[in-house]
Amino acid sequence: MILFTAFSFSAAVAAEDKASVLLKKAWLEYRFQEVKKARSYFEEAEKKASDKDEMLQALTGQAFCFQFLMKNSVTSDDYGKAVILYDRCLKEAGTDHKYLQFWKSMKAECLYRISVRESDTGKAGKAEELWTEVQQDGAGTVFAQDAMLSRAIMQSDDVNDARVTSHCADMDKYLVPFRKDARKIDVAKDRNAMLAPVMATYLYNVYFFRGDFKKSVDSLIDYCKFGPTSFQYKATAYFKVARISETRLSDNKTAVDYYMKFYNECGSDSRSYYSLERAKTLGASGTAGNQPAKAKEEKR
Repeated sequence: MILFTAFSFSAAVAAEDKASVLLKKAWLEYRFQEVKKARSYFEEAEKKASDKDEMLQALTGQAFCFQFLMKNSVTSDDYGKAVILYDRCLKEAGTDHKYLQFWKSMKAECLYRISVRESDTGKAGKAEELWTEVQQDGAGTVFAQDAMLSRAIMQSDDVNDARVTSHCADMDKYLVPFRKDARKIDVAKDRNAMLAPVMATYLYNVYFFRGDFKKSVDSLIDYCKFGPTSFQYKATAYFKVARISETRLSDNKTAVDYYMKFYNECGSDSRSYYSLERAKTLGASGTAGNQPAKAKEEKR
C-alpha cells in the first residue's frame, strides 16, 4: 500500500511536470494577467516540450507576455525580446507552418512600436515589409486581416494622413464581397471575414472624424449588417446611424429606419422611447410609419 501510494504520488508529480500541463497553467495565469507567473510557466514548458508544437506554443506565450501583459509599462526592450522570440518561432517552425503569417504580423507590430519610441526608420520599414508580406502571402486569412488592421490602427494618429487614406482604400476593397452579401457574419465559418466588423468600425471612425458623414454612416450600416457582437454594441451602432443620418445628413428615411430598428430590437435601452418619438417627429410614412404602432402592439 505504501509503495502504491508512493508510485501514485510520483506519477502525479510527473504529470504536473509535463509541458502540456505547464502550458495550461501558463495560459490560465496569462488570462489573469499574472505576467511573472505566466512567463515562468511558459519558460519551464519550453524546456520540457516533447514536440515542436509545445515548444512553439511556449515561445509564443513568452512573447505575448512581453508584448501585451506589461500594459502601459511596455518598453522598447520588452518589444525587442518579443521580436527575438517570434524570430525563434519562425526559424523552428519551418516554411509551411499554419501560424507563419501570425508570427510575422506580431513581429511587425513589435518592430513598429519600437520604431515609434526610438524614431528608427529602419525598423519601421521592416515592419511595413512584413505587413505587406502577410497581406500578400496570407490573402483571405484572418492573419492578413489582422495585419491590415494593426497596420492601420497604429498609423492613424492623423486621420488625414496619406497612409490612412491608403489603409481605408484597402479595407473598402476587402469588404466589397461581404457588403454584397449584406448578411451577418458567422465568425466560426467565415474565417476570411472574421474581422470585417472591426474594419467597418475603423472606417466609420476615420470617415466621421474627416467629416465625411455619408461614408461614415455607410460603414456603420455595414457593421450593423455584419453583426455586432453584443446587445450594447448593436444599440450604440443603431442609435449612431439614426442620429448622424438625422443631424448631419438630413436623411430622414435612414434616420427613421434606424430609430425604429433601435426601438424594436433594443427596447430595454433607456433611449428606446426617445427613438420612437424621433421617428414620429421626422414624419415616418408608409411602412416605416406603421412601425411605431406595430412595435407598441408587440410590447403589450
